[in-house]
Amino acid sequence: MKNSSDLFSKLKNREIVRNHVIPLMRDMILQIRDLQIIEKIRCAMEVWCLHSIALSQLYIEDKASRETTIKLGLELMETKFGKESSKYSIHGHLLNNLGSVCGKTSRIKEAAEYFTKSIEVYKTAEDLTEEERGEEIAISERNLQINKAKLNK
Repeated sequence: MKNSSDLFSKLKNREIVRNHVIPLMRDMILQIRDLQIIEKIRCAMEVWCLHSIALSQLYIEDKASRETTIKLGLELMETKFGKESSKYSIHGHLLNNLGSVCGKTSRIKEAAEYFTKSIEVYKTAEDLTEEERGEEIAISERNLQINKAKLNK
């Protein structure tokens, strides 16, 4: 009986995320856009919210929306920060997560490209400690190896 109870809880939690968490995060983005602060700070805050939405979409297993959200975050980063995007770990997180989406949707070559790009960003991100840098690079390298193995099958 415990399994049916766990399943019900998980389904209920997914509905809460879909119907409340994601809409609240979208509302937060609108509030951030109204803040009278430095544009790059506002942009970074918005991108972190998009990242949180994408993680929520992973939880509810909405791959298509997750990919759209991640791409929106990347586009915002690249538009506002240009080449300076690589100074921010969030750019690496978005690239790594887009690689994951591509890998799960059988676009293995694309996934490998995004994991490789995320590794490069993590190497130059200025907002990571050396320990965090090593951890993030290790995650992306592991994801890259998993996808390369799929290519060789």
